[in-house]
Amino acid sequence: MRESGAPVFAHALLSALPFVVILDLSMFSNVYLNNIAVACITFPFVAALITLPYLVVQYRRFGSVPWWRTFVVYLFVLYLMAAYFLVILPLPTQDVYVPYAAHPQLVPFSFIGEIAHDAHVTSDPATWLAALTTPVVYQVLFNVLLTIPFGFFLRYYFHRSWWQVLILGFLWTLFFETSQFTGLFGIYQHPYRLFDVDDLITNTTGSMVGFWLALLFARVLPDMDEVNQEAWEKGSRASLTRRIVSFVVDMLIASLAAALVGSAWKAAGLNGAVEHQAIETAIFAVCFVLIPALPGSATLGQRLLRLRIVAPDGSKAPWWRRALRYLVLYLLLVAAPATLIPALPSAMLASEKWVDPALLVAVLMVFFVIWAISVIVRAVRSAMGHPFVMVNGLITGTRIAPSPRADHKLTSWRERLAEKRTAAAAKRGEHAQSADDSEDAVEEGER
Repeated sequence: MRESGAPVFAHALLSALPFVVILDLSMFSNVYLNNIAVACITFPFVAALITLPYLVVQYRRFGSVPWWRTFVVYLFVLYLMAAYFLVILPLPTQDVYVPYAAHPQLVPFSFIGEIAHDAHVTSDPATWLAALTTPVVYQVLFNVLLTIPFGFFLRYYFHRSWWQVLILGFLWTLFFETSQFTGLFGIYQHPYRLFDVDDLITNTTGSMVGFWLALLFARVLPDMDEVNQEAWEKGSRASLTRRIVSFVVDMLIASLAAALVGSAWKAAGLNGAVEHQAIETAIFAVCFVLIPALPGSATLGQRLLRLRIVAPDGSKAPWWRRALRYLVLYLLLVAAPATLIPALPSAMLASEKWVDPALLVAVLMVFFVIWAISVIVRAVRSAMGHPFVMVNGLITGTRIAPSPRADHKLTSWRERLAEKRTAAAAKRGEHAQSADDSEDAVEEGER
């Protein structure tokens, strides 16, 4: 007696369930996991390149850098790298030619036929579940999973609407397929992977799945609008990290300007070392002495990060105090050590009659330790909300403070969306009223 379709399907489900739930990891381990490992290895170098621009943008916009936002941004960058490496790696040899990739696959949903063909699907229910274990199904699932994080980040971090996620998700996967079809945009003479319209469909579907998942996880994850508002409130003081970033920007600007002027100086045939050193000193003096003395009361880096030099009570510091601030720092950290360190051996020899050289070294070491401890204490106090006081600031009677900014409350994406809808409705009402007025005018003219 033949069994009915339902028991056969149930028996097939129970027997094949382990193979459906536990994917064949061997197909991922050799290629996919290696590509992800390459992304993880490369990520620190990319992170190092984007850190300074990221800090500048965050400090300029909010005045502080929230750790959760930073974690999400760098996780998003890591995902972008891993996703792209999964698509383009491993790279082939330069003269590779892949016959099946020479012509794009432009028939939508052709993977359904491939699944039916590979699994020999018939009207028998027992063959339906077997189709779920075919490599084509794994590939479809991989394509969907590949872009789920993309849609998630677009919704959670960037607050994009569903249609924006749909368009951006499509463009993201189109970038994938174009990279493959063009041989990495001309690096290879022939495409080494197939341009498949089904990949566009499944990848875009994955982006939308990520969009809906972000709506679900928004209940448990920190709200990005609240994170931004907290960062704005913390930005009311000039933190030590913010000041260090501004100083790094100033040093990069001054060094780049000195390098450009030095190159022009050499191109003109003037290779004197003394003249070149004088030019570099003049450029650094302009960046750190002259520019702070101008009405802006800040170096270029400080202006970029919305900082300024003020008096200890927060009032405007005189121009000459602003000019002396970094000149004193240069004398303490550069000029004085450069002069004293070379002369220290001869001074120790000359003072052997009066002072034990070992005692002199011990005194210098104690002085250095006391200075290092003071720096650590000031850094800890700065982390607790107190201003970081520097010696040059005490000498010149100045300190670094945030530039004045208007009281501002960051609105959430829901509020911004409601405002847009209200404005659009008001605009439609104005157009409708204008049309009614025009019709009334026409009727009045006919009368």
